[in-house]
Amino acid sequence: MNSGKVFENLIKDSCKLQDIVCIRLKDAGYQGEQTERRFTITNVCDFILFDSEKMLLLEAKSTKGKSIPISRLKQLEKLHNEYSKVLCNNYRAGFIFEFCLVDVNIYIYVSIDSLDKIISNTAKKSINYKELLEGGKTVHKYIPVRKRKERLNLERLINEI
Repeated sequence: MNSGKVFENLIKDSCKLQDIVCIRLKDAGYQGEQTERRFTITNVCDFILFDSEKMLLLEAKSTKGKSIPISRLKQLEKLHNEYSKVLCNNYRAGFIFEFCLVDVNIYIYVSIDSLDKIISNTAKKSINYKELLEGGKTVHKYIPVRKRKERLNLERLINEI
């Protein structure tokens, strides 16, 4: 299974190869710390991406298995409030999910509006990747020229949303 940091590095590396400006907003806690800290700054999201036409606020979530607990989507409300303040056609906000299954990793982008609808229409405490696919988009992978490692096609994603 990829850790969340490996997933975040994949996003960053993918942006670099596709000429997408990628600003990583670091978490306030110490590296490796698992406890809640008082009086720390919380970021609205993990990344700000810009491709010269659109800006995307992006929160990355990686999970092992077919579903993710709704309790892990803590940034949804804050991201929704921040996103609703800006009235601009070239401004988007959403979550990118990595589901680490036994034989393959699945990457899904879901806008905050779609994610809000999915959560409000369920009584469950978690959301599976099939539900997210219905309201979101598959993030395609590709292997860049002269490289061996797959990258996320974020350029295509930004153009489609």
